[in-house]
Amino acid sequence: MLDLASIKEIVATLSWLLTLGASEIKHVKFQTEELIHHLSASLVSLWDVTLQVTRLTEQDFSRQNFESISDYFFRFYLDPANISKARTHCGEVARDIDRILFKLTTILRTDIGKWDEAKKNFDKIVYDDGKILSSFQRSIDTLKAELEAVRDKLNAGDIDAAKHLYFGLKGKLTADITKMNASVKVMQQALEHVRRVVS
Repeated sequence: MLDLASIKEIVATLSWLLTLGASEIKHVKFQTEELIHHLSASLVSLWDVTLQVTRLTEQDFSRQNFESISDYFFRFYLDPANISKARTHCGEVARDIDRILFKLTTILRTDIGKWDEAKKNFDKIVYDDGKILSSFQRSIDTLKAELEAVRDKLNAGDIDAAKHLYFGLKGKLTADITKMNASVKVMQQALEHVRRVVS
């Protein structure tokens, strides 16, 4: 249901980070952790909002409970002050890569090892900012339309129709949640890998 095309690129890049060894990470551990966080912003945001949107059970469904998840979505994923923080910014990813390579080659004058492959592995992310933004925005727009349809039924006093739409949405998002759970696991593995290999 959601557009997860850009998530696939992000996960492929996170998987590449798992191939780095201690010698490639030890001098740039902090920068690598920042890179993982910046790279994963869209993934984590979509995962978070989808989990929040689908958290109601049959017993929990009420206008008040629906409004709380709807308000969460609209505040943190549509409010102009927050929407920019919720997605991957390719400029930040490019800056992280440049900082890592500069530190290794210019400041430390050390062998960059597999970081030599970084530009190639991150090109799809860095040079496709529009694609990543469009993919993220399509997913947010899809969720917005679905939540507004439920809200419209609630405003019309048709609780049964609202409930039907909500649980239909929840069912449609099940496969996406499964994919995002696996993707977030790769992100967590990348972070753990960076911390483990240099400890």
